Amino acid sequence: MKGTVSKYMKSNKNFIQKSYICNIIAALKFSLLSFVILISLLGLTACNTSSTDKTTVTLETENETLNSAEQEAIEKAESRSLEITSLYKEIYINAEKTTSEEYYGGQTVISQDVVDQIESLLTDQGYSVINSNSKYPSYLENTEHFYEFWESVCNNQDAELEVISVSKAGGIFYYLFQFADGESHRTSISVNWNVDNQPEVYDSQYMETDEWSLTDSGDFYYKSSITGVPFEDYILIRLKPVDEKMYDLAEKYITPIGYLSNNMFVSEWNYQDYGNLSFNDLLEFFYKVKNNDYFYHNDYENISEPYWHIDIPASLFEETIMPFFDISLQEFRERSLYDSEKNSYPWQEISCENVTFYPNVEGEVVNYQENADGTFTLTVNARCNDYKTDRLFTHEVTIRLLENGGYQYLSNKITYKSDITMPPDTPRLPPQQTNNMQ
Repeated sequence: MKGTVSKYMKSNKNFIQKSYICNIIAALKFSLLSFVILISLLGLTACNTSSTDKTTVTLETENETLNSAEQEAIEKAESRSLEITSLYKEIYINAEKTTSEEYYGGQTVISQDVVDQIESLLTDQGYSVINSNSKYPSYLENTEHFYEFWESVCNNQDAELEVISVSKAGGIFYYLFQFADGESHRTSISVNWNVDNQPEVYDSQYMETDEWSLTDSGDFYYKSSITGVPFEDYILIRLKPVDEKMYDLAEKYITPIGYLSNNMFVSEWNYQDYGNLSFNDLLEFFYKVKNNDYFYHNDYENISEPYWHIDIPASLFEETIMPFFDISLQEFRERSLYDSEKNSYPWQEISCENVTFYPNVEGEVVNYQENADGTFTLTVNARCNDYKTDRLFTHEVTIRLLENGGYQYLSNKITYKSDITMPPDTPRLPPQQTNNMQ
């Protein structure tokens, strides 16, 4: 049973997103069907007119041109991808290979060290290669090719850019970005090794790229128009490596809590005034920080009235959350809906009923400042790739280190907001929504 709960909690965000997308796609399919029927009826009423014949000829000509351009791009990309893969054939053949069940469904994979070796070879030969890492985010090497490409695009000049990513299977993902006659396209090729140790194309795609942009921080976003649904589906290519110290700080203090399903970093508060911070929504996050495991609630009582919740024993609730804040027991209990008769706290697991859909948000520490009182403050940019921004908003988190090796969050202050709507800050529990934590 524990495995089932763990799987649910880890996949809950994806479930919410997918269910949302499915509803949108269903609506779009219905609209598309209605549109096709309407066009067909209009075509039947005018099928004998000369103007329709001319239109048909024009459309056929445009389609032939498009298909020709598509085929040319795919053939070029396939040829280049096979040529590039062949450059490291000896490395691949001599590399130790294992079978990965966890991520690749039993596929044969190579080690990260071998991936690094292949990336270095291709980088040294001048290719724009995605530098991957098992810990830190990947980024593009030899970015001078990208900036030449981007300058041409900005000047409305035809240009091409090759980007190569080495897969764990030892093949490559080859991307050809093209800008010609004011239109942008991306050709994607997947290459892997066959049983005879020869590179072979396994997949080819040619797509229109209707949006791409370069941020002030040096992040390149592009979007494929393949879905056309509100889930934006932007893809990020970093043009420089992250600051490893700043990334490690985010991984320790920001990422474990995050921005969705709790309001710790999307609302303002401090240890003298906790504002609208909901401690109840932090249980599962700090439980994992403390125990390096997911919180399993099946052993605790479900209550349906006056609202649905799960009763969490006070000792567990307080020992899990309170050490991370400078707060008295009395205030903590007042703010967290403590039930003195049951000696428990109400808690709701994340579900579609208490969470408003919002794309994934990641915190990136951009500054670390030591304060005179022994605390330190992290300046954090909230990144949302689905909204094509590396600065959705900025907030400052002040933290105090404790002598026992622990730490406490002392405040969160929002210092910048973009034009995009912030992630929701509404607590899950109905009484906290109604009372607004007052």
